[in-house]
Parts: sequence; structure tokens; C-alpha cells
Amino acid sequence: MVNLLIILTTVFSGSFIQVNINNAIKDSIEGRFYMNPPSISYIHVDHPVNQILLNNKDTLIIYYPESNEAFKIVTKNPVSEVDASGNFLPILNDEMFNKMGLILVKKDYEEGYFIKYYSPVKKTPVKYLKLSFKKNLIYTMEVIDQKDNILRKSYFGCYSLVEDKNIPFYLKTVTYTKEDSSIKIVKYSSIDIIDNVPDSIKNFEIPENAEIKVVEW
Repeated sequence: MVNLLIILTTVFSGSFIQVNINNAIKDSIEGRFYMNPPSISYIHVDHPVNQILLNNKDTLIIYYPESNEAFKIVTKNPVSEVDASGNFLPILNDEMFNKMGLILVKKDYEEGYFIKYYSPVKKTPVKYLKLSFKKNLIYTMEVIDQKDNILRKSYFGCYSLVEDKNIPFYLKTVTYTKEDSSIKIVKYSSIDIIDNVPDSIKNFEIPENAEIKVVEW
């Protein structure tokens, strides 16, 4: 499943190819997306499986049209500071982080990079969300736990202007575990700034005759 949690002030659409590498196993998916921050994301995976993912506030719908099966995942914590390291198109500001339950606690400079540290308002396993900037563009984003271990690190690159916004068309995220690490590389194309997500997507509903499994999380 594509992790495209959005922290934006603009509505986007576009195409993507994502490569996942885990224990020397490599696979890829591709498709299109619509994003309406901070709550709505719609992803249609074309390859290798026809799949629709709609994330709307506290509910994630995963629907497989060919088999007419769906998963409806409801979470009490719709925005996770850990997931934030996988952010797509990082046009970030303090207001958006505050909506995520994060506050700016420290600023610094390290080897020519401007660094900002955000901490969760509530007690969580995460100590900091650390962002590094160069020439006002985000370069890396790290999730750091209470023992100062890096749980996840994302790298942003291949910036290009879309209208008046610098957008990274490349995202690499490394997730660390005790035994191993996994890598996700996402390349974006045909990104457009749009007025709004189409109503057909915002109002998407699972067909009545679909087999639905509801998961509370």
C-alpha cells in the first residue's frame, strides 16, 4: 500500500511509480493519485493489482474492483507522527504540524542545513520529527524515538516548479527495525495543481454488493 500522507495547503493530482525493497525482495506498483490536504487522499493503483485506496479523515478504504472486495479501516488516530516521515510533496508549515499534534521545540544549524525539531504534544514512542532544509527546500525528514534511535528517514529530491511551488519528484524512505531495514522509492510525474478533488472521488463509496471487512484500529 502506498504511504502518501499529505501535509499540504494545495490540492494535487499526478502519477507515481513506487519501488519497495525488503530483504532483497523488490517489487513495484504504479498508478495515479488525488490529494486534498490535510485529510483526503485517493490512490488508484493500476499495476500490478487494480486497487483503490481512499483515505478520508479517520477512515481508510481499500477496494479491489475485480474481486469486488473491500477493507474499511477506522482509526482513532488518523494522523500519526511516525507516518509523517513518509510525507509526499512536503510543503510544510507549523499550522499543519499543529493539526497533527506536533509542536516546534527547537531550531538549529548542522553542516549547512537548517534543522527544525517537532515533538508530539501527547506522550508517544516518538521523541522528535526532525526536518533538514537547504535553500528553503526540505532535504530529509527523520522520525526519532525516545532513545534517540532513527525509526524512519526520508530523502527528498529532483525538485521542479509546478506553477509557483517547488515540488520534489523523488522520495526515498528508509524504515529501520531491530533486525533489518526496508526501502521505499517513489517517483512522481505529471503533477498538476487543481482546484479541488473531483466529487466522484470525494464521495466514493464501496458498492453495496461488495464483500466488506471492517477493521477498527
